[in-house]
Amino acid sequence: TSHSLNVASLTMALAQYAGYTADQVRAVGVAGVLHDIGKVLVPREVLNRNGPLTAEERALVERHPVDGARMILESGDAGLELAAIVAYEHHMRYDGGGYPQPSRRRACHPASDLLHVCDVYDAMATHRPYRAAWPEPKILQMIEDEAGTQFEPASARLFLEMMRSLQGRVRVLSDASADAGSV
Repeated sequence: TSHSLNVASLTMALAQYAGYTADQVRAVGVAGVLHDIGKVLVPREVLNRNGPLTAEERALVERHPVDGARMILESGDAGLELAAIVAYEHHMRYDGGGYPQPSRRRACHPASDLLHVCDVYDAMATHRPYRAAWPEPKILQMIEDEAGTQFEPASARLFLEMMRSLQGRVRVLSDASADAGSV
């Protein structure tokens, strides 16, 4: 829950910074909350593994974007098309890597590009069972270094500008049950 709220908040801030309308910012926020909904189908012990995943477990985790998009579309809510697109695309890399792999290479939706950089930022900024949280300067440098490969360049640039303008004022929420002892 904390991760989804962090990603939603960061993506809404980034969309606003990029000049999106209020309705677009809200839609991106909903997409942020729902982007990992497919993980409800992944066993908790796999998600919280403190070590390498087996090939079968990795395949299960990598199905969550497809499962999430399907779940959102099957909800029947016509207002969630963007959330379904973002759920499907949020692990697709700008250079064509990542997952899922579509049958032909294509650009992601701009909202997916914004959310992707926010998703990675939060994932790196928070403690995980398999690694400690990274300090913000290290994360921002990684995003800068990966612009044009992992991240769509304009989205990465906007994120870096926004975060540097807010330097020291952004704090990620942490799930106390997953981050015992962290601040």
